[in-house]
Amino acid sequence: MSCICSYCYKEYSSFQSRCNHIRKYHKNDELKNPQNPPQNNSQKEGFECKNCNKKFSRQDNLTRHLKTCTPKNINIEEVTALKDEIKDLKSTLLNFMKIHPQTLKKINKQLHNINNGIINNGIINNNTNIINIIPLGKEKFNEVFTNEQILKILKEGMEKSHIKLSELIYQDPEYKQMRNVYITNLQNDIGYIYDKKQKQYIVKSKNEIINQYSNERFWNIEEFLEIVKDDLDQIEFDKINRLVFDYFNDKNFKKLKKKELLITLYNNKAQVKELYDLIM
Repeated sequence: MSCICSYCYKEYSSFQSRCNHIRKYHKNDELKNPQNPPQNNSQKEGFECKNCNKKFSRQDNLTRHLKTCTPKNINIEEVTALKDEIKDLKSTLLNFMKIHPQTLKKINKQLHNINNGIINNGIINNNTNIINIIPLGKEKFNEVFTNEQILKILKEGMEKSHIKLSELIYQDPEYKQMRNVYITNLQNDIGYIYDKKQKQYIVKSKNEIINQYSNERFWNIEEFLEIVKDDLDQIEFDKINRLVFDYFNDKNFKKLKKKELLITLYNNKAQVKELYDLIM
């Protein structure tokens, strides 16, 4: 099965190469329609920029161009002001969307001494343990897990390897420093994610958090598959390979997997609550 980028349809020889490409060029891009991929990226008519009418032979080149191309007759100052206004409005809405006053107080509270210990740079030291919170996307599981552990996650999980990995993170005390996302309810659009710059959990849109979290977990599964592919039989490989392929190429399937991970995080909220309370 060829490894095709779901954003620009560029083909790669391995999962790892495609994964690296997506991380570098498409981390914040919208997923394209997997049902209607172009048959040939080198179409005669090419890909045209609507701002300056410049043409490109490939979609990924156009995507990079659009990041810096400014539409004609546009007021840059007005656009900048509008972006700032939207950013402020989003922040205000997040702060007032069904957040308990005590939770809001914790969010704005500076890191402080706890039980005669010190919290600094995401480290909790209460003379009994030290927890270094690792931001989402920086976990480096290939350095944390042995090949045997990776193989166990994939074989026991199969079509639910993403859930198996997430449950391992939130249920095994050895990996509590990787519990960087906290979902407290399934009703509103509020979630919490650890922010390295602010050195604390911050409020963020739940949809935005789960989209990022889900992408990271499936990138992890894709990397795991590449690492231990020689230790899987063909049936096992095909099942996990199909799981990853469908996630990155089928919008409805991706939506379902994101919901599964959202519920997994919610069901394991108790495991991260103590850590959340300490840091906040």
